[in-house]
Amino acid sequence: MGPGVAVGSIPIIVNPKAMHADVDKVRLQANRWLAEDRFDLRVLEGDERASDAARRALREGAAMIVAVGGDGTVSGVAEALTGTDVPLAIIPMGTANMLSEHLDVPKSPEKAMELALHEHSVKSIDALRLGGRLYLLNAGVGVSSHTVRKMRHDDKRRFGLMAYIMTGAVKTLSFPPADFRVTIDGKVHEFRGIEVSLINAGFHVGPTLPNMPDIQPDDGSIDVLIVWTPTPAGYFRHLGRALASWTRVERNVRWLKARSEVQIEADRVMPVQADGDLVGETPVRLQVVKGAVRVVVPPELPPSPGEST
Repeated sequence: MGPGVAVGSIPIIVNPKAMHADVDKVRLQANRWLAEDRFDLRVLEGDERASDAARRALREGAAMIVAVGGDGTVSGVAEALTGTDVPLAIIPMGTANMLSEHLDVPKSPEKAMELALHEHSVKSIDALRLGGRLYLLNAGVGVSSHTVRKMRHDDKRRFGLMAYIMTGAVKTLSFPPADFRVTIDGKVHEFRGIEVSLINAGFHVGPTLPNMPDIQPDDGSIDVLIVWTPTPAGYFRHLGRALASWTRVERNVRWLKARSEVQIEADRVMPVQADGDLVGETPVRLQVVKGAVRVVVPPELPPSPGEST
């Protein structure tokens, strides 16, 4: 154990830059379930990365790590926990908390802390690896990555997910299609389009897209969305159908599965986003990491009387 860390204490890593992070509130919530010497509040300072703080906690013998912040903070801690048996608990206090929503972690930080420090189950989920980093939600090239590049930090804090929607709508109007070459588990797909998205989790909290598969983060695969269209108007027709809950398959939308690797190339250099951050440029290769990290989730409910098991 490191200096000042009590034996058996649980590291709670807090990102103070997260939209709703409140260090004093986190301490109070943790103290409802554990004595002061049973948890160790670690507030990220300056440019300190959540992954580095989590690795230090692992070296000190942490049996579980709690991440307080948004999806970026969660992905950072998960990166350090990959390949270990140490579970990750999520306290959602960020701009977006799509993974915690997908896993049914309570939206209330108080209830999420109770889940983390009291009765819970643990689920192993998949991830995407890019350039040595781990991402739990999604990655994309096209409209999504240009939207992320256009986003301003102040707008993210002020408007949350709505900022992504507003910026994405504006960007779609001016986005010129590109010639893509996407290789999924060795099979090549070539098309002219506006988006390639790799999706592991989080999309079930938004509108249902036409022919959308049942996206689950623990199925050993990544769902790949390909959107091609000659004009932005066609893309908006697709979004309109999605928002109206139409299930008819659009000719410019296709869903595929990746179980090992995806490589994305384009006729021009394009930014790449992952979990809402810019992470590089094309060409890019992403690997599927099955069962990458163990995450705290609500306990499984016993079957109702008369329900088959």
